[in-house]
This record gives sequence, C-alpha cells and structure tokens, in this order.
Amino acid sequence: MDVISGSPSAEFGDKTSLIINATTRSGLGQKATGSFAVSYGSFGSEGEEATLGLGGSHWGNFLVFNAERTRRFLDTPEFRPIHDAGNTGTFFRSI
Repeated sequence: MDVISGSPSAEFGDKTSLIINATTRSGLGQKATGSFAVSYGSFGSEGEEATLGLGGSHWGNFLVFNAERTRRFLDTPEFRPIHDAGNTGTFFRSI
C-alpha cells in the first residue's frame, strides 16, 4: 500500500489531496492457507477476523471477513444505556 499526501505527481491527474494506491492479494499459486482471530475489549467490544487463500497455477481465490460489535457506539451519558450498540461487518473477495 502506498499513501501519497500533499502534492501528488502528474500521473494522478488533478487530484489535490490524499491518494491511496492499494494492491489486493490473490490466491494465485498459493497453497491453502488461512487465519482466524477473535478479540475482546472494554465496553463489550468484540471482533472476529477470518482469512482464506488458495489457488493453482491458473486460478486463485482470497477471502477476508471482518466483524465487530461494540457497546460504545453512541457513547451516551445515560447511567444504563440500552441503545448504544453498534455492529460493523465487511467481506472481501479477490479472484
């Protein structure tokens, strides 16, 4: 991943602020591999992340899944907040 701030070069045209150039992963030529992570933090924050990559010489597949739930979504001043939970989830697939 490349992050360019300030004045970018001419190859980016008339962009005047932050440019992020990201290259995604693929499973091309990769043995089956993956990971799984679970986290828990204060305020009832919990998160999960799973990755899987596999492929052959002419095909590949890479999957990522992230999910998070937190009880500090709105950060309300109530003594016993009941509507302050927030969820987020992402799924990414690169072929």
